[in-house]
Amino acid sequence: MSEDLTARLRAVAPRITLTASGDGAPQLQDFLGPDPPFFGPELHFARVLAEADPDASLLLYKSWSSGMSIADELEQPGDETRKEASASLRGNSTAATALGMLNGANPQAVIWFQGEGDIRDEAPSIAAERYSTNLQALIAAVRAQSGTERPALFLVVETHRTTSARCDASAVELQRAQMVTKAKRAASRDLERVVFLANAHGDAASPDFLPSYCNESKAAFERQMQPHCPREDAYAACCESPGHLNAEGQRRLGERLAEAVLADA
Repeated sequence: MSEDLTARLRAVAPRITLTASGDGAPQLQDFLGPDPPFFGPELHFARVLAEADPDASLLLYKSWSSGMSIADELEQPGDETRKEASASLRGNSTAATALGMLNGANPQAVIWFQGEGDIRDEAPSIAAERYSTNLQALIAAVRAQSGTERPALFLVVETHRTTSARCDASAVELQRAQMVTKAKRAASRDLERVVFLANAHGDAASPDFLPSYCNESKAAFERQMQPHCPREDAYAACCESPGHLNAEGQRRLGERLAEAVLADA
């Protein structure tokens, strides 16, 4: 992160509370030290919102589970036995955990950055086929549980490329990625206050382009990440998934997410 962005984040940090699931999850102050941990779009999402409103105090909760399917979030997902999904969250789901950690506060916006677990070769084909059903049920469930009169803004992000321009994926994965992206677009078209954020994979000239580790050389990756991720196959593992954004990609995504929230206000 540049010195300018670090200084701007430091200036608004007292008004931002960032918490996350998992043991030893980083807090906002951790990112301002000499050896910051990994971060996602939440840093610059919070920074832009705080800069836009000098009187605002922000609470962000980040919940994740590696390789999860959207079906894992729901009590009764759409699967081989049913076309419809129930609009109720599984008790230990990431969404339910996040809502629980808000201690009764109602979320103003929810960011959904997920899909990898539904497109992999080893995932059941029904996962991608029912993604649209399950995503719309998830949105309804989160909104019902949060109980606000105005439905929470939902920001759904395109995570995986749908062509094999780079970071080659199998034909099956590409087809499933197309299903998941189509489902996210449909939710933004069919549901109130759902915004789809595109990722122009491979088109660096597009304002929607979100750089990932696939856009960096192995040497650049190792310079940035090797101290944190010493696995010998770390570069291959990250480059395997264009959803693994690098620091610049996370900054761009965070700023775009914040701009979507401000545009909705």
